[in-house]
Amino acid sequence: MANLTDARFTEGNLMRHVSVMSFTASIGLMAIFAVDLIDVLFISMLGNEALAAAAGYAGSVMFFASAVNIGLSVAAGALVAKAIGAGDDHEAREFATSVAVFSVLTGILLPVLALPVLDHILAFLGASGEVAEMAERYLWIILPTTMVSGLSMTAVAVLRAYGDAPRAMYPSLMGGAVNAVFDPILIFALGLGLEGAAWATVLARLATLGFAIYPAIRLYNAFAKPRLKCTFRDIKNASGIAVPAVLATVATPVGTALVTREMAKYGTDAVAGMAIINRMVPVVFAVILALSGSIGPIIGQNFGAGRLDRVRETFLDGIGFVALYVVSVAMLLFVLREPIADLFDATGQTRDLIVL
Repeated sequence: MANLTDARFTEGNLMRHVSVMSFTASIGLMAIFAVDLIDVLFISMLGNEALAAAAGYAGSVMFFASAVNIGLSVAAGALVAKAIGAGDDHEAREFATSVAVFSVLTGILLPVLALPVLDHILAFLGASGEVAEMAERYLWIILPTTMVSGLSMTAVAVLRAYGDAPRAMYPSLMGGAVNAVFDPILIFALGLGLEGAAWATVLARLATLGFAIYPAIRLYNAFAKPRLKCTFRDIKNASGIAVPAVLATVATPVGTALVTREMAKYGTDAVAGMAIINRMVPVVFAVILALSGSIGPIIGQNFGAGRLDRVRETFLDGIGFVALYVVSVAMLLFVLREPIADLFDATGQTRDLIVL
């Protein structure tokens, strides 16, 4: 078993730590978002814009649940890393367990609240008729697994807190591979269409959880036995990080939902175009999304070790890293805008939106 008190980020070049953690974390995060993008790609091959539009509406709802899970995982990574930096492996395990309990409870609560009123949520987004019915069936399959997704994100964040970037990357890669294998089987071979894409995502989430939780327990003994007293004790510390992180992350799906609602006024083609864009952007900018979760362990370990000079330097290196990446990727997307539209066989308004 690894030495739990090893604080890897308190020594060495910080820009290297930021780059390695962000890129490895982004590969895993890309795999999560690529699952959704692969779904849309295969669904678009069916030649029915209504199916792609339904996936777009469902994606707006799913993105909200994912944003909550990402925010909780940020809290897990920061708290566990802080404990590791201070050399307290017992507290690290208790923080990991408390956030895991929060993520499970949240993953149960969100579907319980959302599923009974899905028709109203989709109507607010602008979905109606057959498109709304298809989106609702899709969400009834996927939303109940929010707990699985949240627990796997927490386990991955804990692996990052221990500085194990490679093993934090593998779970999402495995999930993406499972989705890529089962998508064509369920969508085309078994003729399940959009519902087949949903079941493939469920299988991908289960695979991700298995590959995240096993190394966290086996190699790092990262979780303790859940204790109600300990969980309540950690609510303040966890919520102090998780709530702002959740609010910041939720801003994106809320904005996406409002844009989707306005796009619905321009027809199915417009919604289908936004569905492709909304699934593609998180993939190509996954490095930026990953930075919030990957920089936390670096700052946390150094803060726990009392290295405030390295905390400041990590923050500044992170800002420089973001600026360089955004400019580079934006230029690349501009150059490849037409080939990207061709990849999805986009025509009419759908193509115009992608190119724009």
